[in-house]
Amino acid sequence: MIIGNQVITAKIKEREAAQKQFDEARSEGKSASLLKQQRPNVFSMNVANIMPGDTVHIELRYTELLVPTDKTYEFVYPTVVGPRYSSQPEAGAPETDRWVKSPHLPEGSEPRTRFDITAKLSTGVALQEIAVSSHETDVFGKAIRLPPSP
Repeated sequence: MIIGNQVITAKIKEREAAQKQFDEARSEGKSASLLKQQRPNVFSMNVANIMPGDTVHIELRYTELLVPTDKTYEFVYPTVVGPRYSSQPEAGAPETDRWVKSPHLPEGSEPRTRFDITAKLSTGVALQEIAVSSHETDVFGKAIRLPPSP
């Protein structure tokens, strides 16, 4: 996480220890972030002590092995968690079910955030083609860069 000139590097910890460290940083007035895995394919991030007008840059990196199907490799990076439902009333729901609310912007509203993605491909064989059907892209070398969303 980068806030202004301050760089905060993540450390992987057990859930309880990470939450405790985040809570301590927040109560001390420090800028902090906490990435939590809610389900195997769903993550959420909390941030604390961000001043109005501050620009926050969050960078996530991970590696994934792609296995071809019919000689085609496919990479899908979901940027939105679709509506999820819980049988628990929100007030009494455990933390693992409280995140299911899907905030959305009313139609015609301007997004308040920006999203960029860069993919670097390391292949053992030459690729014949790189195609992205969902977004306009810049393809250079073996890296794909999606232009920032508005």
